[in-house]
Amino acid sequence: MAELLVRRAVPEDAPTLARVHVAGWSWTYRGVLPDGYLDAPERRPRREAQWRELLEDGQSIFVASRGPDVLGLASVGTSRDEDASDEVGELSAIYLRDASLAGRGVGRALMDAALDALRARFREATLWVLDTNERARRFYARTGWRLDGATKTETVADTPLPHVRYRIALG
Repeated sequence: MAELLVRRAVPEDAPTLARVHVAGWSWTYRGVLPDGYLDAPERRPRREAQWRELLEDGQSIFVASRGPDVLGLASVGTSRDEDASDEVGELSAIYLRDASLAGRGVGRALMDAALDALRARFREATLWVLDTNERARRFYARTGWRLDGATKTETVADTPLPHVRYRIALG
């Protein structure tokens, strides 16, 4: 088996990032969001444009791969929360291509790269996760993140998605 490598993404990775993002949402949110939304063919081009823009703007995005096979991604930057100071970063995305990769070290390798990038610029960081995503919540707790009491609800495809916020000290 090829070695697991994590590297910074480049603009040419945008199509691959979109594929991983759409696939990650598909298995994570199946049964939560409507199948018609998750399976819509127009989602990938929109996500590709989003990832390309983030990369061109200098967002820190990482990909994990074994050989040519991209398995997951992580994205970090300045916190988007209104209550955050300039010293707070955010893990804005971490996705695995499919559920079979969970528990195989891919997410941990991406988290390590993300935390290293956050430590270089911030004193603490936050992330938001769907409150019913128990697998992700256990992973975040194992990697040092703690609930901070903040909540929000986002609406996707006319479906309310309640989220909880986690925080980690980077010092």
